[in-house]
Order: sequence, then C-alpha cells, then structure tokens
Amino acid sequence: MCPALEGAEVENNLLLGIVGALAVGRPAVPAAGAGAERPLLAIVEDDAGALAAVAVRTPPSKLVLARAPDAALAALARGIAVVDRALPGVVGPVEAAAAFATHWSEATGASARAGMRQRVYRLDRVVEPAPVAGRLRAAGEGDVARVAEWVDAFSRDTGVERWNAEALVRRKLEDRALWLWEDRGPASMACTTGATARGIRVGLVYTPPERRGRGYASACVAAVSRAQLAAGRRWCSLFTDLANPTSNHIYQAIGYRPVCDFADYWFESQVAGSAQ
Repeated sequence: MCPALEGAEVENNLLLGIVGALAVGRPAVPAAGAGAERPLLAIVEDDAGALAAVAVRTPPSKLVLARAPDAALAALARGIAVVDRALPGVVGPVEAAAAFATHWSEATGASARAGMRQRVYRLDRVVEPAPVAGRLRAAGEGDVARVAEWVDAFSRDTGVERWNAEALVRRKLEDRALWLWEDRGPASMACTTGATARGIRVGLVYTPPERRGRGYASACVAAVSRAQLAAGRRWCSLFTDLANPTSNHIYQAIGYRPVCDFADYWFESQVAGSAQ
C-alpha cells in the first residue's frame, strides 16, 4: 500500500479499504441496478515523480479521493474527464472534494451540487455504554431477508447509494463481518468493512424505528468495536452524517473521537443527465 496515504490512515480509511479489497480480488458489492463496469484508479505525480494525488472509483459510486495540492487535483480532474466524463460525483476531505468539484466543472461544464457532510471518527478504546438488555451475535443465513430490508431502509434514511441489498448481506456473511444485537429478536445491526493495515471501519449501523431509543445501537457498535480491538486492530473508524446529532453523540459517548470532515458532491452534466 502507499506510505503517503498510510501516513494518514484513518483519514484515508475509505480509499485504502477500497484499494485493498480490489488488490485481493474483493470488489465492492455493486449498487442496485449496476452493471459490470471496471474500477477506475487514478494518480497524479509531481515533477519529481512523487505521488501528488490519488483517487479510486468503483462504478456506479462516486470518486473517492485523498487530500492533495490544488494543482494536482486540477490535473486529476482533467485526466479523469478524458476517460470517465459521466462521473456522478466525488467524496473526500472537505477542501479536496470542493477543489476537485470546481475543477471538474471547469473541465466538463457539469454543475456540482453539495451532498452530505460527514465526519470521520476514530476509536482506540471503548467507553462502556450503559447496560442494555440483549447480546451481540453474528448474523446468519436465517437473517438474510430481514437484514436486506434493513440495508434498504438504511439507504433510504441516509440518502446514500442503494446497494444490491441481498448480495451485500451475503458478502458480509461470507466475510463474517455482520453482527446483530439480539433482544427478543434482532434489534440493531452493524458491520465491519474496509480493513487497512492497522484498523477497520464500522458501518451499516441501523436500528428499526420501532426499536430506537433503547440503547441498542450504542451497545451493538461498542461490542463490535471491542471485538475488533481484541482481535488485534489498533483502531476502529466510522463515518457519521453531520446533520444527525444523535449518531454523532452516541458514538462519541462510547469513545469515538473526531479526526476530520468529509464532503461529497453530485455532478449534473447536460450530456450525461442528472446523477441520481
């Protein structure tokens, strides 16, 4: 993996996790209705041959990029416009994403619409939440239908892309990376994804509306995070929607600390049509 990116491993956990999965033949589960397009990996080198910018895209998802100088982001936008003019959007550290969006508009004429603002958190030690009824268990074959419904609900609630929910659930079962908090039936879920050299990301945290407000999500994420640290991970990371004060509060309460903020943009091209 790239030392320049691993120097800010938590900030770059999304990009590093995607590239790491591709390197071992584990491409991302496609979004609902996606075709079989090949991933896009792009770099920009400076005049001395050193890495200046790096980005990856697994269609139909947005481009994911790392922090980089403005000139390198401009070159990245111009280069990608040649091979992937229908790029639907970009996500990355706030300044980098905003700069790339500006350069993309200049290179293609597409307009850029701001999307979700997110915060990246890191946990090194779990702060135990208040006791909650139930226990953590690994999801199994009998949970596929229910959890696929929860994945779709998660997508609707957060506004993120729609995955092929059943395929995603089965991939997580295969990877032994999906957990449920059980209290007289499944009450909340979380998964792990995007392993890097020293850490792993916790995601897909969802509790159905009728079971919210009882501490299940906190208990589930704390237990999953604790298990990852016990297995040898140095840290766990996660992304939150900055517009959701509840999730930002509960994660900080169990030991997650802010690292940096991310922004995403949707590109709307007169040629390709509006990205949805």
